[in-house]
Parts: sequence; structure tokens; C-alpha cells
Amino acid sequence: MNSSHSHSTSHTNSTRVTVLRWVSLLAGFAIMVMSGTLYGISAYSPEIKSRLNYTEPDINLITSIADVGLYVSIPAGLVYDRFGFRVAASIGAVMIGLGYLLMYIAVWQDLAPSKAPLMGAILALVGQGGIFGVIAAMAANERNYRPRDKGKVAGFLFAGFGSSAAIFSAVYKLAYQNSADLEGYFILLACTTAAICLVCGLFLLRHLPQDEMLYPSDTEKDGSKAALLGDERPVPGYSNNKSVNPSSILLASATHADLLKRPDLTPLEVLRTKLFVLIFSVIMISVGAALLFINNLGSIYEAYGGQHGESGNLVIVFSVLNVVSRVIFGYLSDHFSRHLSRASFLTMAVVIVTGAQLLLAWSTVDLLYLAAVLVGLADGGIFSQYAVLVRESFGAKHYGTNFGLATMAAGVGVFLFGPMSAALYDDKIVGDGNNCYGESCYQTSFFISAGCCAFSLLLCVQMIRETRKIHLERWI
Repeated sequence: MNSSHSHSTSHTNSTRVTVLRWVSLLAGFAIMVMSGTLYGISAYSPEIKSRLNYTEPDINLITSIADVGLYVSIPAGLVYDRFGFRVAASIGAVMIGLGYLLMYIAVWQDLAPSKAPLMGAILALVGQGGIFGVIAAMAANERNYRPRDKGKVAGFLFAGFGSSAAIFSAVYKLAYQNSADLEGYFILLACTTAAICLVCGLFLLRHLPQDEMLYPSDTEKDGSKAALLGDERPVPGYSNNKSVNPSSILLASATHADLLKRPDLTPLEVLRTKLFVLIFSVIMISVGAALLFINNLGSIYEAYGGQHGESGNLVIVFSVLNVVSRVIFGYLSDHFSRHLSRASFLTMAVVIVTGAQLLLAWSTVDLLYLAAVLVGLADGGIFSQYAVLVRESFGAKHYGTNFGLATMAAGVGVFLFGPMSAALYDDKIVGDGNNCYGESCYQTSFFISAGCCAFSLLLCVQMIRETRKIHLERWI
């Protein structure tokens, strides 16, 4: 009788936990979609350039400042570590909504080219709101899953972030591009992003209590293994179940905890490690190279002979492959985690982005679609892997801030290539006007970025060596 009641209670608890985990995960996905809208800037930047008479350096400055807002994520990490995911998500919602409302005003008032930095600052506010949303969604969900599933969880959530550009670029192309209604588009973004982030962040995201993180179904399936390695609590409701030995669960869990536990390094301690310097450098170069393509996609498309305003299809291709990549890299890094470390998968992504830069140096309009595929795959792989690598390497206690420190590398990477490419583009303009045409407009920039990416591969080799101890502790 007691055994039957225990089974019923455990089944009810397990079902409840499963539902709550899925609700939180889907809410996190929705927040990530709303947080990644800045990735779609290339869809409407040609219209801003044409309508407001901006030059390519103006557009590059705007996107560079905007990306700094997106990737300077220490404030978001500190807020999460101190106040939790609900406060972080709420702040992000307000920032994104306010930013797009200000963009509506800027376009409506025909903001002069001399005030391009102000437009960049407005979009930086959008980006900063986006990173608040990213950290809230990631940090709220990552602790709800087993270590062996964290790669898939990160990949799924970042797929939402990557899909944002495809979703909103398609909306702009279908509903606003023909009428050049930038004002209406920014109002849509302001209302949609703020509302969804607020509702999901306040009511649907959640941390599950730690005593609910071991599942009866998992212990039945895995024998003496705990569902979440590192949790030293017995399975709720299973103390009377003769098919599962609670002592063996505790022993196995404690043993794996000793193997898997990494010291929780503070941000200052992280900054002094060789591994962090390597991770930061690799992200800075590889993401910076990817952003060279993403931020200038509209101008690149026109330079190679594409029609004005038609680069939205490239944005969609990039975004779709970005989504696919985040899911695939997340799944494969979990599936082969006994044999290959996260750093190894991160290196694979860097190889892809290096090849993409070389392809872009000799590209044509048609080959730009292949380049968009490669950059999408690389960018998705990089983001899905370093998010988990940071946690595995430096611990969970200060994850928000440490993740923010690593993400700042992408913001630095923007300025590694952005101003250089804008200056080289401007130098190649023939005659009057603000547009350059021909492969020479960006060829030198892509040669330089390819060389830098090749150097980052050497850093990746050292990064793999540095993470080998962590990988061995995890599985041997």
C-alpha cells in the first residue's frame, strides 16, 4: 500500500517537474527570440542609409556601437547574480522596448548623418536589453537539466536567439519593405519585444527546487546513477521503493560530484586564468570576423551586384543556418562529450568561419548565399559552445558575470574589423555617392579577417590542451 502510494506521488512529482521545465524552457526560447532582433539590422540598414543619406562609415559606426551594447554583458551578469532572472528579464524588456521606440522617433525626425553615433547609442540600448534577456533565459534554465543535457539546452535556447533575424527580417520584407515603413516596423518591435519578455520573464521562467532535480524515471533507467550529477539528495518519494537503493543513489551521486565539481571562480579569479584569455581571444577574433559579414551584409550584397534592398533573403539564410547550427552543435557536443571536449567543437566552428572569410574574398552574388550558410553555421556553433564551456570551466556560482565577461569579447571583435572595413570600403568608392561596387570593396578586409581567424586556430589548439584536464575529470 505504502509502495503504491509512493509510486503515485513520485509519478505526480515527476510529471509536474517535467511540465515546469518545458514551460520554462519554451519561455526562455521566446525571450531569446525577442533578444536577438538586433541581428536583423542588415535587413533595414540599406533603407536607413538611403533615406537618411548616411555613408557606409556611418552605417558601420551605428552597427559597431549597437553590437557593443549587445555584447558588453557584465552589467546583465551582475544584475542576474545579485537579483535573479526575473529582474534581469524585466530590465531587458524595458530596454529593448524603449530602444525601438527611440528608433521610431529618430527615423520619424530624419536624424542627420552627423548624429549617427546617437542612432548607434539607441540601438546599443536595444542590444543591452537583449543581453539581459539572454542571460536571464540561459541562467534560469541551465541549472534545471543534467550536465549531459546542458549542451542541447544551450543550443536550443541560442537557436531562438539566432532565429530572431530570420523571423523579423521576413516580417519586415513582407509587410514593411515595399512601403519603406520603418516607423511602423520599429513600433511593432517595441511593443512585441517588451510584452513577450515581460510576461515570460515574470511568470513563466523558473529555477526548479534542487530537491526536485532527481527523477524516478531516470533512476529506473540508469540504475544507481543520479539524474543530475552533483546533487547529493535521494529521489523524492523513493525511499520505500525496493527496486532502487537510495544509498547507492547517494553514493553514485557523491562520487560523480567529486569528479565533476569545478571550483566556483570569481570574476577576478577568472580574469587571471590562461584559459579565459584563450577563450576571450578566440571569441573576439572569430565572432568579430562573423560580424564583419553580418553587419555589412546589405552593402556587401550590393557591392557584388545585388539589387538594393534585396539582401533580406541573405539575412534569412544566415539566420536559419544559425538556428540549425546551434541545435546541431549542442546535440553533438553532448552526444560525443566522452570523446570530444566543448573546446574541440568550438574549434570546429572557428575552422568554418575561417573558410567563410576566404570564400568571401573571392565571392560573387550567388556565392554569398553559401557564405551566409557557412557564417551561420560557425556563429551558431561558437555561441552554443562557449556558453557551456564557461560554466564547466569556471563553475556555476558566478556564471552570470563570468558569461558576461566572455561575451564582451564579441563586442571587442566588432571594432577589430568594423572600422577597418568601413575605411577600406570608403577608399574604393569611385566618383560621387556613398556606395562602392565590385569585389575590391571588401576583398582586403576579408583577407585580413581570414588571416586573423587562422591565427585564432592556433589559440584553439592551446585552449583544447587547457581544457583537457576538465574533460578527463568529467569522464574518467
